[in-house]
Amino acid sequence: MHDGAVSGELTDSFCSTDPVAARVFAKTTFFSDNRSDLARVSSPCLILQHRHDNLVPLAIGDYIHENLQDSTLKVLDVSGHCAHMSHPSLVIEAIHEYLRTPSPHP
Repeated sequence: MHDGAVSGELTDSFCSTDPVAARVFAKTTFFSDNRSDLARVSSPCLILQHRHDNLVPLAIGDYIHENLQDSTLKVLDVSGHCAHMSHPSLVIEAIHEYLRTPSPHP
């Protein structure tokens, strides 16, 4: 699926969503700040960042990686915000690569 198709699918999805549910989603997404929670995460994490993402710039992935212990940052060479839809094979490969890599902490 190319980026244009993904954009169209997302637009259709958002436009057909119940306005009450959309408001709850938007409020939760855009007004939540959980940065202080990063220090409490004790499990290893994979952070997938898109190289060209208008919603989430590279600095956000860097920040999360710097503040989330035992994290791995993988920058995918994609544009857009939904690589799991536009480039699922890249996302799957990144996850498989992460899972194949031995953890430094048992």
